[in-house]
Amino acid sequence: MKVGWIVLGKSQDEPYVDQWGLMKTEQDLQEEYDNIEEEIDDLQRGTDFQFFGGDIARTVPETLDLSRKYRRADVLVVFAVSGAGTRKLLNALTTYGLPLIFFNKIEKDRMYGHALYQQWYQMDAVREFTDVDLVINDYGKLLAKLRAYRAVKKLEESKVLCVGEPNDFFAGGLAARAAVDKFRPAIDYMSFETFKKRLEEKSLEDEEVIEVKDRFLDNASTVSGEIDEETSLRSARVYVVLKELIEENEYDAITINCLSGIWIWWGRPPV
Repeated sequence: MKVGWIVLGKSQDEPYVDQWGLMKTEQDLQEEYDNIEEEIDDLQRGTDFQFFGGDIARTVPETLDLSRKYRRADVLVVFAVSGAGTRKLLNALTTYGLPLIFFNKIEKDRMYGHALYQQWYQMDAVREFTDVDLVINDYGKLLAKLRAYRAVKKLEESKVLCVGEPNDFFAGGLAARAAVDKFRPAIDYMSFETFKKRLEEKSLEDEEVIEVKDRFLDNASTVSGEIDEETSLRSARVYVVLKELIEENEYDAITINCLSGIWIWWGRPPV
């Protein structure tokens, strides 16, 4: 996942510096920027996230001009070093259309623009945007939020096969629609009738079916006496056909209505 990072670096005048400890000079800003670079390098080495960027935005025009650069990011981490009290500067970042995670530091004798930023965060951002978040001091929490965004990204990019009519016990088609509305996965549907035809096209004497059956039984810790040869082969055939469907259409996941679907026309769920 691509993670852009950017620093808000608008130096402040009194009374903000005296009251809130914000960066007053370019030297203060550069020292903190160097700290952030080292911290980003540490994060980069410890994860598989691809961090890029590192621009310092001081004005609204600068921020808007950077939008094209960060368009390829999946998430944008904003280090609100200073200038967080400038609402227009913060609002300009929301025009990127990206999930935003603001990282602020509160330390003795030094803090980012947290107090000023918090007002914007509570009054404007959270109320208007669902993908704006805040982390204070804790890089572990930042990584946790990035992993959550990565999980959502994988769901959005996933391709799923649903075999059989969605189970009404779990809200049926309404649940499927809710999943699409929330995460936008691509879901293909296959009726049990069509799936049954695919099964019947695959002989129980197929070499791979027999191989899968033998592997299942050999690796099982125990095998019930109720599982005869035909049952084992039919279960292995379900596995093989599902595997073929996944490979043919590059599915990332598969779901099957095993209780109210297969149970009806097969007499038992797949083993």
